[in-house]
Amino acid sequence: MVIAIEQMKNFNLMIVGKHTEAILNSLEKLNERLQYFCVNANLVTAAIVAEYQTLGGKMVVNVQDRITEVLTATGIIAVDNKKFNTVNTIMDRVTTEANLPTLGYNGNVNDWLIYNGINQYLFSDRTIAAPEKRVEKDSKVLEYMLRTAKPSLAI
Repeated sequence: MVIAIEQMKNFNLMIVGKHTEAILNSLEKLNERLQYFCVNANLVTAAIVAEYQTLGGKMVVNVQDRITEVLTATGIIAVDNKKFNTVNTIMDRVTTEANLPTLGYNGNVNDWLIYNGINQYLFSDRTIAAPEKRVEKDSKVLEYMLRTAKPSLAI
């Protein structure tokens, strides 16, 4: 799971680095940012939680169309052949979760469930991308869904 990049930019919490010098620099930045988080934990946590609540507040009527829209907008290729269908696989996961009595969705699907279904697909053995690419795609999915989510009035 990823945290929205835009939120991390707001709080300067995103750190990247692959090589030894970059990692050492990143560890120093991490220490600074952890100290910042300790002082501002309520503010940071509230901003991040608000983003996820936005996804939970958008009910989706046509689940298949929304999944296809998100995949297309984020450059994720949907496989559709005799052996496998990406959209149907994600849709099955989403509807299964929506219908689990313990989760309380009562069969209703929201953007959070769709994000979670796409996330599960990206990190499944059905994709062969490197871990960094999976995280990058996951981040694009989350950012796109947050940009296009408008909470439903009938929650």
